[in-house]
This record gives sequence, structure tokens and C-alpha cells, in this order.
Amino acid sequence: MLIIKSFLKKPHKDIYNLEEMSTHPYDFFIDIDDSATIKNLLTQFDEAYLEGALIIKYNEKTILDFTYYDLIDQLLMYFLNMLNDLQAKDASRCGFPDMPIEIKIKRINTGLPHIL
Repeated sequence: MLIIKSFLKKPHKDIYNLEEMSTHPYDFFIDIDDSATIKNLLTQFDEAYLEGALIIKYNEKTILDFTYYDLIDQLLMYFLNMLNDLQAKDASRCGFPDMPIEIKIKRINTGLPHIL
């Protein structure tokens, strides 16, 4: 089963220690589904620099976690563009918007029909 969750970084909650953040991610991030909390903090977010994290798990294996947070709106678009590229190619890659980290997606079974 594929699970994808989106989180926004809490405004004015700087991350200085990745280990602390990884141990207590909900001290730093808000689930995108928590509309009440987001509504209360809405005026504090910087719309031009909206940080967040994508959590991706596949069959109980974590593929992406809170350690790799970045500009969430751009990161989501990068992933959507990569998935779009996979319709025509067997692999796609890009970098995180504001970090020197590369993302790669590769089609494992090319014999399956493509769903458009």
C-alpha cells in the first residue's frame, strides 16, 4: 500500500537539530489535514517560502520522511512532473527545490500497461 502525507512546517519553529526533529516531528510540523490549527496560524505563514514535508511509505517501508523537508508547494509540483514524465520514460529525476538532494523515480516493471 502506498501512503503519501503532506505536512506544513510550523511558522517561526526553526529546526536546528535534525535528530530532535526526527524524534518529535509533530513539534515542528502540522498535518495538512489539521485545518483548525492551520487556520489559527494562517497569517503567520510566509506564502512565498512555505516549508513542509512529504511522507511517503510503500508497504510499510519509509521512502521519504520529515528529514527531507523543503518548499512544499514546489516539492509537490516536482513530484507531479516526475510522475508525468514516467508516462513516456522509464525513469525521471529532479532535485529538491531548496536543498542539494536528488530525487529519482524508476519504473521497475516496464511490462505493465500504462494507465493514462
